[in-house]
Amino acid sequence: MRGKKFKILNLLILIIVVVNLVWVFAEGQSMTAHTMKILADDCKIKDVKIKMSNEGVIEFLGCHIDPDDNEFLIDVRSIGKGDTRLKLIATIEYPNGNILKLKVKKHFEIGFFGFVMDTTGMVDFNNYKVSVFSVFLAQILTIIFMLWEYLDNNRKGEFSYSMVACGALAFFSFVTLAFGAYKYMNHAVKTFGSYINIVADTGQVMLLLLTPFMFAMSVFLTISNIWLIRHEGKRLVNTLGIGFGLLWIIGTLLTLGPFIFFNFTIPMPSIMRYVLIYVMCYFECMFIVTGFSAVLAVHYKPKHDRDYIIILGCRIRKDGTPTPLLKGRVDAAIRFEQKQFEETGKHAIFVPSGGRGDDEVLSEAESMKNYLLEKGIPEERILIEDKSANTFENMKFSKGVIEGVSGNIKKKKIAFATTNYHVFRGYVLSRKNDFVAKGISAGTRRYFYPNAFLREFIGLLVDQLPRHIMYVSILCLFFLIMWLPSW
Repeated sequence: MRGKKFKILNLLILIIVVVNLVWVFAEGQSMTAHTMKILADDCKIKDVKIKMSNEGVIEFLGCHIDPDDNEFLIDVRSIGKGDTRLKLIATIEYPNGNILKLKVKKHFEIGFFGFVMDTTGMVDFNNYKVSVFSVFLAQILTIIFMLWEYLDNNRKGEFSYSMVACGALAFFSFVTLAFGAYKYMNHAVKTFGSYINIVADTGQVMLLLLTPFMFAMSVFLTISNIWLIRHEGKRLVNTLGIGFGLLWIIGTLLTLGPFIFFNFTIPMPSIMRYVLIYVMCYFECMFIVTGFSAVLAVHYKPKHDRDYIIILGCRIRKDGTPTPLLKGRVDAAIRFEQKQFEETGKHAIFVPSGGRGDDEVLSEAESMKNYLLEKGIPEERILIEDKSANTFENMKFSKGVIEGVSGNIKKKKIAFATTNYHVFRGYVLSRKNDFVAKGISAGTRRYFYPNAFLREFIGLLVDQLPRHIMYVSILCLFFLIMWLPSW
């Protein structure tokens, strides 16, 4: 169904694009160009003189004053291809007899199929409202389908980077749609170019909206780090939350300094600030949606029908016994398996997974096996994997061990047990090893969780670094192209 949803969405957006192009081009050979407002009612145009830099491109059809907006409008029609600069001097007579000499300069470009565009300032063309509403409709469809996919993944327990991408895209599309619709209803969208400017400014609006949340998160992570250092000691890894807060403050000063702190600005090219804004938007969306997805992954309850339960290892004590953190993972696996047996009468095989570090007296897998035996788990229901050095290898080598005794792992129902902050990453890495596993969550101390989740988030970013570089590059290029017409 996932593939079908995206195919349907792509088809609908393609239809919107085609209908928009047909509609816009249907009247694209003529254009009514906006200029400026005349600050009086019942003005009359007495005389008009025009001059064009390139004859044979457009035909001047006339000019008039819009009675609703009192705006001076110019009507033209394409008769050739290329571009031309039009200079117009109009004599305007006011009701009191005063005369105004109105000077207008316009740059018209005639492109595909004789389509007329006014490129004087913000790009404009006839039927631009059709294009704007087409974008609105495409955004609405994107939000619906992305949320549908996100919630469907949660329902099925299929937590992955695709799920995060769907949530982030839905979030960003919603902000863009809401901001664009608000501006449209307040008559700020006068041309297609003005709408492009609004889209370009959406990143700035999003950063402003997220500032209170991100500030609170930075303070919370800093406080939790201080608490963590007091309990666990001064280690570089225990200061990630403080580093996160500092980076966020620096990024906010660079991008939103003039908006948050009056008269404060850091000189930089405007284009660089736009790029920084969208890079920050991307990672803030990733952080928020990943955090939300991680919470959903922790609270997801796998069905009690598992054939194997992989227990992800971590450091053990100097005497070879599991640390409280590792015991928590093993205990969570045992509780799940016991409940499964009570409900279904089906036992699962435990797969403790973890190699031996240079400073460890035995492998993490053997340490967990000994603990399982102490808890009354028979040895025949324990299958160790003792070669892995990280979570990716936990999944990879455990897959090999399971397939060595049971054949294709895809025909088996697999679970994995780990600490709550680590569950989402476990889902991602099992999929990366081409099999599906459901997470069993073990708790941890409250002061440990925020920093541990941040470490896992960084690990997820590093794990998918090429993809993030590609996404950020496409994002910056896309919005840069959209912003350039108004540069």
